Order: sequence, then structure tokens, then C-alpha cells
Amino acid sequence: MSGESSSRTELGLPDVQHTLLEALLKTGKPVVLTLFTGRPLTLNWEQEHVPAILNVWFGGSEAAYAIGDVLFGDVNPSGKLTMTFPKNVGQIPLFYNHKNTGRPLAEGKWFEKFRSNYLDVDNEPLYPFGYGLSYTNFQYSDIALSTPTLGKDGSVTAVVTVTNTGKYDGAEVVQLYIRDLVGSITRPVRELKGFNKIFLRAGESKTVSFTITRDLLRFYDYDMNYVAEPGDFNIMIGGNSHAVKTAKLTLTNPGITAQLTDDALMDTVQRRTFNYFWEGAEPNSGLAPERIHMDGIYPEKDQNVVTSGGSGFGIITILSGIDRGYVTREEGLARMEKIVSFLEKADRFHGAYPHWWYGDTGKVKPFGQKDNGGNSLPDTRITGCTPVLHQWFAGRAGTCQTHRYPLARCRLEFLSPRRSECTLLALESRIWLGNGFPCTWL
Repeated sequence: MSGESSSRTELGLPDVQHTLLEALLKTGKPVVLTLFTGRPLTLNWEQEHVPAILNVWFGGSEAAYAIGDVLFGDVNPSGKLTMTFPKNVGQIPLFYNHKNTGRPLAEGKWFEKFRSNYLDVDNEPLYPFGYGLSYTNFQYSDIALSTPTLGKDGSVTAVVTVTNTGKYDGAEVVQLYIRDLVGSITRPVRELKGFNKIFLRAGESKTVSFTITRDLLRFYDYDMNYVAEPGDFNIMIGGNSHAVKTAKLTLTNPGITAQLTDDALMDTVQRRTFNYFWEGAEPNSGLAPERIHMDGIYPEKDQNVVTSGGSGFGIITILSGIDRGYVTREEGLARMEKIVSFLEKADRFHGAYPHWWYGDTGKVKPFGQKDNGGNSLPDTRITGCTPVLHQWFAGRAGTCQTHRYPLARCRLEFLSPRRSECTLLALESRIWLGNGFPCTWL
């Protein structure tokens, strides 16, 4: 059931094996489910009804002896999962070092409206990454940091005491995870940064320490520089990726020559946004390419499809870029002339623009075979930019005579009957640009 070219849509045990397992449990005899599998499985029923589960993956020629030693108690198991086991296939992809969502669910909660969660199952995995039981139990103390801050040089030691609280000797894999709470790009909710396997006799305690340096806090930023950025970090130590103790560490003075000011940060964000629309534009129309093409999957042969809605945002972004000096006013005007010329000739539906066009022909790209491509929402985005675009150039040229300026010729016959709506759209677009020049020409 696992291996090359062995995909499955369901990850539970095959029906015949599940039926056999139910019959064995009805005998009243102690049952240990021994799983030979090459992938994580959904084992909710088994977790609830079977006394013990031993996951052995696919071992080698000595696997039978090793499994027998564990089953008969000659060896106390200490293995940990290297993959996350979901409760439901609908949770997939599920992995321990995922990025945070825009609306994360509070810890310990199941469902909350308008949060990233499910109606029928909680967000937690059945067995998290790093999970693994033993014939004994281990207890972790709180984390003690040698210092709560880490400077340009040096290190911080994180110490935890692990106690074997069970009746049997055993080994435990103590795991260190770190989370960068705020970064210049999104960071995982946790990353495995170290581990230490210790052996404890029944009732024994040992102190385990991890040395944290700037190297453990580094990551590749947007420009692919390997950096350690200042800020707060969660240091987590435990027996798996979810059962952890947590302490906070602050990285200061990480060797960066200068920290970004608010203006510099805004300039960085605007420049990258500008470059997306300026350098990534479809060459014939000057409009923004449909982002669904980024993965090259759909539509398979339509690599020159442009989007009206995204192009509306792009026009405002380019105007802001001209203000910031990313390109000259003349270069910006030439790009806008290209866009306007395309829009004059492009397909419309009762005066409204579609969602997609082919950038080389201006023909509509429908959503499907029974769809004409019309879409009022993207239309309003690009329509709302038209008066702002005109006023930006006309106002700076010293004239507001609408029909004399070439950029005003686009869409006037469509805008006129919708005077009040267009005024609202122009106001909305003006807010995006942030320059506040009047749109009294409407």
C-alpha cells in the first residue's frame, strides 16, 4: 500500500484489515497493532480502541528481531516520528514547521468563526512530528536561559531538567525548537534546531542543555541573504513538536549595519510591488499577468493572459513608483499610453471589462466553456483608476481639460452614465495612491 506509484485518496487501514482488527479486539485478548507502512495514516478509530500501536515502517532483514524485542519488553522503545500523522485527510498538507495563517486559531480552541479551522475536526494532528511513547514516562521542567538576550557575539544556554517518572529505565529524545516571532518574511511556527538522546533509570533526573547562537536564528531573507534579524524568539524544548516548554529570547544588535526606518521599509515594500507590475507586465498590453500562471499549470497553453482587476492595482502602483523616482515621468507616461491603447481596443461586455484578456489580442479569456468572461468586480478596479490616471498626468501638465489629454480618451463613453459610481471609485483609487488630488472633472 506504499511505495512508488502507490497514491491513495484515503489513508485509513484497508477494510479487510480493519475488519480483522475489530474481530481480534472482540476476543478480549491484549492486542498490539503493529503497523508496516511507508506513509502517515489516519488512525482515529485505532487510537481510541487499540491498547497499543507500534509503528515499524519498513525495516530491514533484522526488523523481526527488533520488533520482537520491543513487543516482549526486552527493549524499551524510544523512537520518534519523522512525519506528522493527521486525524483526517482533509487536514493535509499537515507538517510541523508550517507558516502561520492570517487568522490563526487560538491555542486549545477547536472552532471559531472566520478563523483558520475546520467545522468537523480540530487543527491538531493525531500524532505530531517528533512524537513517540515509551514503557515509562518523562517529565520536563521549565526552561532556564543563561540570559534573556543574545547580542552580536556570544551565545545563550537553554537548560531543562528531564525526569523519568515511570517504573522502567528508558531513553528519551529531547528536542529543541525555535520560532522567529517577527521576520522580514513569513517564518515557520517552529523549526527543529537540535536534539539530544539521554538514558534515564527509573526515578532519575538529568539536566540537558542546548547552546543557542546567532547561526541557529538565521534564515534566507527575500534577497537570499543568510541573516539573523533582531527581535523575539520562542525557545521550545520537549518530547515532541507540540508538548514543549517555552521561554522567550530576544536577539539584539545582530551585526546589521543599520536597521530599516519606517520610510526605508515602506520604500522596500513599494519598490518590490512596483517591480512586480513594471517588470512583470505582459509586453504587448502593459497589463498585469494573471497570477494563476505562476505555477504554469492553468491554463496550460495560455501564458499571456492578463487580469483587469490586478492591472487596476498595478496602475496606481506605477503612479506611486513615478512619485518615488523608480522610473521617469516620461517612462510612466509611455507605459500608460500602452495600457490605454490596449483598453480602447480590448473586448468588453455591455461596456464592462472582463476578468481576463489575452494580452496579445485583447480577446476575452472566459472562466470556462459556458462563461462569457464578464466580471463587474475587476471592472470596477480598473475603471476606478481611469480618472485618477487622467488627473495625475493632466494635473501635473497644468491642464484639467479632460478631452484634450490623450489619457482621458479611454472609457469616457462608459463612465458618463455612471457619474456617481465613478466618483466613488475615483475617490477609492485616490485613497490607494494617497496624493489627494481632486477628481472634479467628473
